[in-house]
Amino acid sequence: SSHFGSSQWLLKRPCQRSGSSPSLPRASMRLERVQWSPFDCSHNYDGVGTVTVDVDGAPELVEISDEGGPKILNHDGTVSFLKMQIPWGAGDYKSVEKSWREMSKTEQEGMVYKAAKINKSRRNLQHARTNELCNYVPEHEKLALPMRLQAQTSRMQHYRRACAGL
Repeated sequence: SSHFGSSQWLLKRPCQRSGSSPSLPRASMRLERVQWSPFDCSHNYDGVGTVTVDVDGAPELVEISDEGGPKILNHDGTVSFLKMQIPWGAGDYKSVEKSWREMSKTEQEGMVYKAAKINKSRRNLQHARTNELCNYVPEHEKLALPMRLQAQTSRMQHYRRACAGL
């Protein structure tokens, strides 16, 4: 059985009638639903679960869902699916999403590689942030550190003198 991708809206000119001018004004154009592709979707990654991708010479593991596609690490540490967004419309920043099931083999391979690059980058960023937080000492703490050490030293000296007198 043939699987057709989801429909999307495209601008099309209405059918021409005999006697009508060949170039209709843009206002007479209308939106019609069309299919992404009459071909079957790719089953290249069905049931795979995880894939190892070489990113800049280092292996990166990508989890893949049969329905949602490759999973990516978000900046807050959660995980979500990578979406293919196809921009349309000038300057309005609208886009159409193409689901994992509707993608061709080449599109799926590109999405898996993109997910691997995103995951590697975000994991490196999280490690850098963690190291930065672990090594971070606030300025007021840096200024107070010598005073604390001095106070601790004088307490130790006082304790030693008190113990010596026993």
